[in-house]
Parts: sequence; structure tokens; C-alpha cells
Amino acid sequence: ASTFDVTVANMLPAALTKLSSTIAMGVKEETGVLGLCGCNRDEVQSVKTAFERVGIQFTGERSKYGAAAGAAVKEYVLLIGRRPKRTAAQQAALIELLSDAAAA
Repeated sequence: ASTFDVTVANMLPAALTKLSSTIAMGVKEETGVLGLCGCNRDEVQSVKTAFERVGIQFTGERSKYGAAAGAAVKEYVLLIGRRPKRTAAQQAALIELLSDAAAA
């Protein structure tokens, strides 16, 4: 599978959560950077949890208030993370987690 120096996903939280393992695997180990956006402040924790389960470590975030025309103003958040190198045991645990999720 291909990995990238920079991976950005701008999707609704439900899509980010569902695709977390696929997105995370596209981030180059150790040196790659991940940017996730499309979340309101109240949706951030569920997205972070999904990505942390598949090995992403978050290193920061930025936020900005805004709204689409006619919509309420909300705080939108950009999450910044990385994919550290895994030990063999961590890799085996991740494979088991993903296998269990695929079987469910």
C-alpha cells in the first residue's frame, strides 16, 4: 500500500470515523503528517478516538469559527497528527483490531 508525506481528509465526522483505518494507513510512518478537518468542536473527541485506536498520535489542533450561508456559526477544528513506527506487537494488535472490525 502507498503511504504519503502529507495526508489530508476533509469529511464529515461519520465518514472520518468509518474510514479511520484506511486513512491512517496512508500516512507515512514516523515522518508523515495527517490533517483531519470537517469536525465541529463537539465532534472532535469521537474522531480522535477512532484514529487513536488505529495508531495515530495527535500533535496539535487549530480552530476557526465560521458558517455556510444561512447556517449557525460553529467552531471548526483541524486535527494534526502523525503515525509513529509500531513495534511488531503493536502491529499484530492493530491487525487483530481491524480483522475483528471487518468481521462485525
